[in-house]
Amino acid sequence: MLRQEAVGLPHSAICLFLAVLMSFCTRLAEEPLPPLLRVEPLVFSLLSPDKVFRVALSETYVPGREETEVYLPDARVFACEAGRDWVELTREAPDKALYIDAAAKISVCRGKCYRLRIESSRVTMEAETKIPDEAGHVLVLRCLRHEGRLLLQGKAELPNTYKCMLLHQGRLTGTELFLNSGNISVEVYDRGVKDSIDIQLLTLDPVLENYQLAVAIEQSRKVWPGEMSLFAGYYNGALPSYSNIQNGVGIFGSYLIETCRLPIETELP
Repeated sequence: MLRQEAVGLPHSAICLFLAVLMSFCTRLAEEPLPPLLRVEPLVFSLLSPDKVFRVALSETYVPGREETEVYLPDARVFACEAGRDWVELTREAPDKALYIDAAAKISVCRGKCYRLRIESSRVTMEAETKIPDEAGHVLVLRCLRHEGRLLLQGKAELPNTYKCMLLHQGRLTGTELFLNSGNISVEVYDRGVKDSIDIQLLTLDPVLENYQLAVAIEQSRKVWPGEMSLFAGYYNGALPSYSNIQNGVGIFGSYLIETCRLPIETELP
């Protein structure tokens, strides 16, 4: 029996999801390293319906520079749905530049626009994103075990204006970054899977899509360590970095996700 549900991507998987966006891409034209690298404030926030509004702050990594443990210690972070009053987010701890909507005053909904503003004595940054208003949907999907491999076969309905990715355990299925058609026939990386697997169909907003294109020259298959340092490294000036943050760099983006739990079937010879 196929179980499908629309859920938000768990916070623990968000960084791994970003690593996936950096992987399995075609190399783009390289850009020369600028003569002077500057340390820039960095913003990272991904929105999805029914998930806590979170914003992480850091700084771009410059080789040879000693990292600062506390980023923008006096920063205040505000967010809102476009056209509504600003809500100040709560800093989780003095030594962590992670801010959340602790009182759950902001409801993240499909098709809505959201704004972000970060104020500090050093800089004021702003950004805006829109949650996708249509999502990819799995119509039918099977998982077959064949000769030690797991194969996904089925069909999906893809949106007209957004790109979709098919993930398993935070990794891409197959070799293509985006689904190019509704027909699914890909191999899944088998990491000790036994009776069933969870497959996620992600619908990305243009911010995440453009970011993927910007980091495409860096083919990385490293497991995301759960730290901001690797993410920051992609903004050190050596890559054609993409950013939708005014007066800073980083991502304020959004996505939708559908999860399917599939029983693993054994293909008969």
